[in-house]
Amino acid sequence: MKNSLKLALIQTEIVFKDPDRNLNHIRTKVQESAARGARIALLPEGCVDGYFIQDKADLTIMTPDDARLHNLATEGIAIFLPFAEHNPEMDHDVSAKPFSSVALIQSKNGATSVEVVSRKANLVDWSGRYVESKIFAHPTNPETGHKAQWITEVDIDGVKIVAPICNDAFVPVAFAATLQKFQPDMVLIPAASTVSKDTAGDQLADDGTISFEEVWDLELHSAAAYFQTVVAICNRPGSEQGQSFWGGSRVIGPLKDETNGHYYGDIMSDQPGTQIVDVPIDEVKTKLNNGRLDRQTVVSTHAPTTRVVSVHRGETELTVMHHPSPRGPATPTASPVVSARRTGCGMV
Repeated sequence: MKNSLKLALIQTEIVFKDPDRNLNHIRTKVQESAARGARIALLPEGCVDGYFIQDKADLTIMTPDDARLHNLATEGIAIFLPFAEHNPEMDHDVSAKPFSSVALIQSKNGATSVEVVSRKANLVDWSGRYVESKIFAHPTNPETGHKAQWITEVDIDGVKIVAPICNDAFVPVAFAATLQKFQPDMVLIPAASTVSKDTAGDQLADDGTISFEEVWDLELHSAAAYFQTVVAICNRPGSEQGQSFWGGSRVIGPLKDETNGHYYGDIMSDQPGTQIVDVPIDEVKTKLNNGRLDRQTVVSTHAPTTRVVSVHRGETELTVMHHPSPRGPATPTASPVVSARRTGCGMV
């Protein structure tokens, strides 16, 4: 495909609490993807340690200068890797917790770099059975101390990219506020979304209700269409701690592909694997640059409030933060209010 960007969706096989094995496996898959011409690699949430970690002591907590992250760097390919990021508060507070973050790992002319580009704000509560906030910290606005969305826009070969983590994309208005603020060319979503089982691991009855995978697909299509951007999700395959993940990684765009409509490439299965997707990013940008909606005006007209509120057994104030690239002071963006009783990562 002419003028395409090759994106590797790496549905890596993850071994619970075996970070050395997982990181070595990721490195192999990234190198294979680079050899096949991929410019960007996206990994699923929980790819280092697994998802259902109950104690922060079992997490592989790293800073951006950790050699294990730099060891993944491969010439010519930008890696978006979810990981447990060291929180500076942990240096003086034993009760402090790490962030659930995404690192952008690159190697250029032999020099490696690791940059944190996202910290998960909408931490998931599985009705008290598994609570992400017990092992991860909410990012905060340093000016107000309020819990805040923390997203950095990055530029890869002229393509503007944001990478919200799973539930930060699944909560619709939080996701819309992020897209409204940045108006990216591409959205990369690492996810750990399970099939339709309850939190005790019992299979739910097939009562005709919409599946979690269908909910994700609808939301991704909506984001691609309304915000006229390319949206990719890399979701976990396999199973862990009695829960199965549906995989199904995919790329959806605002322009139709000749073969698969708005899907660029195929919808992956629930098994481990890698798909290299030719994303027609130049065509998307060229055709849409002069026809994009003034999304700031459209959204603000209908929702002129100043906060995103997501409910996780009590209200949490979330202000979407803009961290421009190159780095600069964070500035909050106007966002609507959303009340979400059930969240969408892990259990969704």
